[in-house]
Amino acid sequence: MESQEINILIQLAGICLIHQVIFAIILLIKKSNSRANHVLAVFMLIFGGVHLDDMLIFSGLAWKYHFVNETVHFLFFFLGPLYLLYTSYMTGIPVNWRKRRWLHILSFIPAAMYVVYMSLLPEHDVKNFYAGMTVRPPVLNSLLNFFTGLQMGIYLIWSLKLVYQYNRRIRSKSYYPDLNLRWLATLTIWLLLICYLIAPALLVWADSDTTVFYAFQPVMTTVIYLFLLYRSIKFPGQEYEQQLIIREEREKVHRDIHDEIAHELNRITLLAEAAKKEVGNTAQFMTDISAQSEKLSVRMRKFLTTLTGNK
Repeated sequence: MESQEINILIQLAGICLIHQVIFAIILLIKKSNSRANHVLAVFMLIFGGVHLDDMLIFSGLAWKYHFVNETVHFLFFFLGPLYLLYTSYMTGIPVNWRKRRWLHILSFIPAAMYVVYMSLLPEHDVKNFYAGMTVRPPVLNSLLNFFTGLQMGIYLIWSLKLVYQYNRRIRSKSYYPDLNLRWLATLTIWLLLICYLIAPALLVWADSDTTVFYAFQPVMTTVIYLFLLYRSIKFPGQEYEQQLIIREEREKVHRDIHDEIAHELNRITLLAEAAKKEVGNTAQFMTDISAQSEKLSVRMRKFLTTLTGNK
């Protein structure tokens, strides 16, 4: 790899790293839908570590600060759970983390083994390990990336189920056009393709041409996270959905009050008209009017209690 190509790749990785840090800060300071945005910010910061790692590799400093590479690869195994947590906050559907406890624990074993192995290597072997990365990715590194993609894909499938469940729940609602998460389902499918198809193909390709791998990686991640940032900021969040639900309930109560009052008042009017005509049965009609008025009063108190309870 020529020095000019190396400089370009360092600059590209640096630009992507700066972008992702800025994206994360924007998400952290956004007030609405804060829980989902905070999780996404952490997700972006962790993934930004790959660009820092690339900068160290191409600058020849990776062996000296090899703990960065090991830390980044270990943190990568948090990306799947973080994405699932982000999806959970976006959909409002809680995740039963105990359901797949084995997945949360076993997936970290390869990362832990990688960290231990690299920490035990002599300095000379560490230098050779990272020096070869610009020519051909080490087999150990490729295997770890394979396990990361495999684990990430499982969490993506889990997340996709939550999104479909959420979209089915609100499909009949009036606010479906504003709050549906079809975009998140589409993005999750694309990420699945990256984990199970594109990334493995790039790893194979990197055996013969590392430039393509290191150039495509930052471009791909930047496009994905620009899209995620835009959609996350635009999405009003579950708080907004709750406001819409309360508003719909209040509108329904208002309609019910209007219909019920109109019906009961009309009934009282008819009884009063009948009382005028039936002089002999006035007492009975007055009794009926009194009962109807009491019934209307009870209904009014019920409606007002319901209305107050929805505030």
